[in-house]
Amino acid sequence: MEPVLEVKNLVKSYDDLLVLDHVSFDVHEGEFLAVVGPSGCGKTTLLRIIAGLEDYDEGEVLLRGEPIEGPGPDRAMVFQEYAVFPWKTVLENVMFAPLMRGLDPEEAERIARKYLKVVPGLEGFEDEYPKKLSGGMRQRVAIARALAAEPEILLMDEPFAAVDAQTRNRMQEELLKIWKETEKTILLVTHNVEEAVFLADRVMVLSNRPAKVVDVVDIDLPRPRDRTDPEFVRIRARILETLGAL
Repeated sequence: MEPVLEVKNLVKSYDDLLVLDHVSFDVHEGEFLAVVGPSGCGKTTLLRIIAGLEDYDEGEVLLRGEPIEGPGPDRAMVFQEYAVFPWKTVLENVMFAPLMRGLDPEEAERIARKYLKVVPGLEGFEDEYPKKLSGGMRQRVAIARALAAEPEILLMDEPFAAVDAQTRNRMQEELLKIWKETEKTILLVTHNVEEAVFLADRVMVLSNRPAKVVDVVDIDLPRPRDRTDPEFVRIRARILETLGAL
């Protein structure tokens, strides 16, 4: 099966600062791939290049064999910050993506309400404004809005970093339910190794800047995953050991 996303020998620098050094990997349809690496190594830069928000110096980034040359409806990104429009209600926020695709308001609302049901906890809050919502709820709105774009790949940049540990664990479980229901291809950047092992089919480990791929770990564990399972603990320890040796 051909991969949905192909990154080949990707090089990115800012002036004289080399950030990504010949990074290569594939992502297959319906796969959940997590990317971990030291702080500042270039994880977010990699995600922004795939989103079409930044250019690059060398290599190729292909979506179904076609070069990515800018933002497009086939990719949607969830940021670490709660990137919702404060002047729009929850429903209006989620309608934004389908409206931007040129759909009429009635169809945009139908799609928005569909994903408000898919993302747990949002039903009943359609008419609320973000300022009345908790951080976790605002991030749920951001996820629903990204899903309403109906992209081929959902890109997530540290989406749970700003919430407390209890909310984070709950939202990880919710994300797995969303992934299973929508069958989306997900590429997640996280600094949390336990989160990566809990969520992903594979975990790709990047080196210190300039980032290179130093390991790709298959997570062959049934879901839902038990964080205390000896194999879970062994895989987490392997990844932490790799990061610690960088």
